Amino acid sequence: MKLFALPTLLFLLLPSLLSAQQPQVVREWLTVTPESARAEFLMPFAPQASERTLEPVKGQKITVKMQVADLDRKHTFVFSYHDQAPPKDDKAERDALDGAVKGAIASTLGALDKVSAIRSGNLNGREVTYTLVQGENNKMRVAARFFLDGGRLYQLTYVAADADFNSAHAKKFLESFKHLPQK
Repeated sequence: MKLFALPTLLFLLLPSLLSAQQPQVVREWLTVTPESARAEFLMPFAPQASERTLEPVKGQKITVKMQVADLDRKHTFVFSYHDQAPPKDDKAERDALDGAVKGAIASTLGALDKVSAIRSGNLNGREVTYTLVQGENNKMRVAARFFLDGGRLYQLTYVAADADFNSAHAKKFLESFKHLPQK
């Protein structure tokens, strides 16, 4: 099971995400619970919701739902998820998570800094940091977490210019993810 669509979408949207103008000051983080996501997380302010349908493999369409918050064009927070066929066993789940990480890095031509296996509640996941170059010598740093719940892949991503990367913001956002029971 390959989960490359979401990272590819992030790469395609990265220029617009980083150029969006929403000057904000973080006073109090908001709890965001998107309808039908079965998850909640914190954002520095109310995100913009969007949805994209992709065909990563011919004949296999997926719909990616996203929540994006951009802070002063320097710090971008993205929560996204999509559904597809669930992995058949534990090895397939590990392969799917590793594939999502590899896809995120490859689609941005990034360089891996660190990847580790993590858990959130009963969900297995991956935490990754990597760097990429956007435009001419604009080094970006990315911190992301991926979680798999059956066939649903969740991705939380924080992106900032290397010089502006805020570890506290990244940590607060990434660690805020909570999987909610299905209603």
